[in-house]
Amino acid sequence: MADSEHLWQWRNDPQTREMSLSTQLIEWPQHHAWFLSVLNDASQYIYIGYFTASTEQNNETAVVPPVDLKVGMVRFDIAKTDNTRELKAIISINLNPLYRGQGLASVLLIKAIETFKQKMFKLNKLGTLHNNLQTNQYNEIGHADTLIITAIIKDSNRASLHAFSKAGFIRDKTPSAQNQERHQLILKLL
Repeated sequence: MADSEHLWQWRNDPQTREMSLSTQLIEWPQHHAWFLSVLNDASQYIYIGYFTASTEQNNETAVVPPVDLKVGMVRFDIAKTDNTRELKAIISINLNPLYRGQGLASVLLIKAIETFKQKMFKLNKLGTLHNNLQTNQYNEIGHADTLIITAIIKDSNRASLHAFSKAGFIRDKTPSAQNQERHQLILKLL
C-alpha cells in the first residue's frame, strides 16, 4: 500500500505532471486500481529504487537499511511484436521529487534495466538469450535474442533526455518515431 501511495504522490507532483505525456491529476481510487492491475499483469513490471547509505565502523562498511528513502520507480510495459526474435518494452521513470537534480535517474535506469533484462532472459550454455516469461500470453515470443527498450519523452523534458542518454539510449531516427514535441529513444540489448 505504501508503494502505491508514494507512486501516486510522485505522479501528481506538479513538475512530474508537466513533464509527463499525460498531464492530468490522478485521483487516488483511479491510481490504486491501476497499481493493483499492474501488479497482476505479466506484461508490466515496476521497480522501485531505494537510496541506501553506508557507514564506516572499525574499517568495515555497513549498509544502513532504507527507511522509506525511495529514489524513484521505473516501469516496463512489454509490447507485442510479430518478430519472435525481439522482445520489446516501453520504459518510463518517475523520481521522488526529493531526489531530482542529483544525477540519480540514469543510475536508477541502468539498475532497473539490468534487473529487467535478467528477469526476462536467462543465458543457456551456448550464450543464446532465451525468453524467461512463464505465461501463455507471451509463448509466441519464442526464443528472443534481442531486447529493445523504447522511451518516449517530451522535448521539454531535458532532464529525462539527459538521463536516458547517460543510460545508453539513442534517438530513434526512423520516420515513425519523428515528432516535434516528443523524442523516441531506444536501447537495444543483444
